[in-house]
Amino acid sequence: MPWFKVDDKFHEHPKVVEARVECGWSAVGVWLGAGTWCNSHLTDGQVPRSWVALNGAQTEAAALVKAGLWVETDGGFEFKDYMDYQPSKAEVVAKTEARSKAGSRGGQAKRKQTASKTEAFAKPVPVPEPEPIGDLVRVSRASTTAGRKRERTNQRLGLVAEEGSVA
Repeated sequence: MPWFKVDDKFHEHPKVVEARVECGWSAVGVWLGAGTWCNSHLTDGQVPRSWVALNGAQTEAAALVKAGLWVETDGGFEFKDYMDYQPSKAEVVAKTEARSKAGSRGGQAKRKQTASKTEAFAKPVPVPEPEPIGDLVRVSRASTTAGRKRERTNQRLGLVAEEGSVA
């Protein structure tokens, strides 16, 4: 859902001051509550009479109309210049759909790049091959770099027979 945008100097605007003189801060609260409700329900700034009645805000609504912040309509009230400052329903829906499609494409691309768990765990684990040494068979750990280092160290220390000799 979109944010309800309010200027940080809103409280100083002459229309707001007039509504506050008429009805106090409650008029500002009704204006703000109705604005967030309009954005949440994508009404393009239309406030039905039922919303005003449900919130017991008839006095505040009259003060907002008198101050020029709202315009009275057949179905209720409308924010003055709402579409100049807030996104329209069409803009919000289009943006939501575009983001949804982009997210879907991104998810599909990611799924193509990464292997599934089955594929990831299906890779064979290297198994060391036995090396014949005379009559004995020794399993080589030299399949990894660390294993080769360990084997060279053991050979230097004389713990393992050199190639071609018997320990």
